[in-house]
Amino acid sequence: MSVRDVGSICRFGGDEFVSVVLYADAAMYQAKNFGKRRWVQYTAGMEEDMLRKSIISQHLYHAKDKNELSVYYQPIWDFTDNPEGCIVSFEALLRWHNSTLGWVSPEEAVRVAEEIGIINDIGYWVARQALTDLVVLRQQVEPLATMAVNISAIQLHEPKLVILLLRLLNEKNLKPSYLVIELTESALIDGIDKGNNTVRDLCDLGINISIDDFGTGCSSLAYLHYIPANTIKIDQSFVAHIEHNGKTVQHIRQLIESYNMRALIEGVETDDQQNALLELGIHLQQGYLLGRPKPLGFYLAGMAANKKS
Repeated sequence: MSVRDVGSICRFGGDEFVSVVLYADAAMYQAKNFGKRRWVQYTAGMEEDMLRKSIISQHLYHAKDKNELSVYYQPIWDFTDNPEGCIVSFEALLRWHNSTLGWVSPEEAVRVAEEIGIINDIGYWVARQALTDLVVLRQQVEPLATMAVNISAIQLHEPKLVILLLRLLNEKNLKPSYLVIELTESALIDGIDKGNNTVRDLCDLGINISIDDFGTGCSSLAYLHYIPANTIKIDQSFVAHIEHNGKTVQHIRQLIESYNMRALIEGVETDDQQNALLELGIHLQQGYLLGRPKPLGFYLAGMAANKKS
């Protein structure tokens, strides 16, 4: 097939060979994102996404060395025994600011890091920073707090993951139970191998497991019975219309507790949502109402202000 034939099939304006190749590459990468054994027809603007990904990749390779990465912490509250609630954990969230790109969303940064093969390096850096800051948070903010760190499916396949996490805990003189590994449904499905189960190895060390975004996938129930998770995080989509999802959320909580796990819900943004969830028996909560992701200095400044007052 000639270049002219390709151009006539794709029906875009440019006749130059360079344009044809660029558009074809853009469609190819789009097809790869959707999965294997498929084709995607080029649409206007598709190459812009590919070019942005290329630019992000170039900057992300050097982001850690240039000290562009940071970790923010969002608190998780427990209202079980105290109506005022208390912070019981922090979720570590990656942030990246580049002088050229500005703030890049964590989802985009992680996706590109996975595609260019540096997610293990960045993930390890996040875990190290989070555990380093946990020592400070336990000393100055909440002495019983744990730290939740997100792990992707690719990281779960890293042979040295368990050893590296244990080494970090030992370096910081932290008990394994102080660390919570958050796994999405896709990570569990892709990463669980009954013959070589990294998740179970983590649990055997005493590291806590939390299943994230529960209720958004069709196979959520499939792994509950053999994943020794401590906490199930109900997806925030159930909170947005809690007045209509009340019974659903209640049934999900009952299911989770039947496996001797605790239900945690994210995305709490209003007092009405919080009160409705408490009435449904969900006492572990996370969301903007209870605290937005903030750097370590925010929490230390708050403690300093409280001491002065």
